[in-house]
Amino acid sequence: MPDPNCKIHGCIHMPGFVIECGYDEKLALASVGFGWADLVRKGLLAVAGYGRLVQVKEKYGTLRLYWEGDSGITRGKADVIQHRLDALEAASGAICEQCGAPGQLVVSGGWYRTACPRCRPAGAKVVSA
Repeated sequence: MPDPNCKIHGCIHMPGFVIECGYDEKLALASVGFGWADLVRKGLLAVAGYGRLVQVKEKYGTLRLYWEGDSGITRGKADVIQHRLDALEAASGAICEQCGAPGQLVVSGGWYRTACPRCRPAGAKVVSA
């Protein structure tokens, strides 16, 4: 739904959507399961002062954090931020998205997710690394 406070015409503020003006913490946390909240907060901190997260979502069972840098950001700083975000995304493959316990990437009915044994769907198969 459009945010009446957003200055970008047509900017849709819903979890998982590309949001040109950037995600705030509430929307970023609503975009994925509770178990990844710490990773999302670290992603928001990684870009703070240098840009904004424009999309937060789960894709193929792991966290995705997409960002845009502010004008004037150096290539070196952008590379450091991207490296941090890549590390957070990689870490999500070992953390249950739902509860935050240690998890594994599993597939069930064609859907991938990172889940602990307790949150894993019945019949899910562990995806080999």
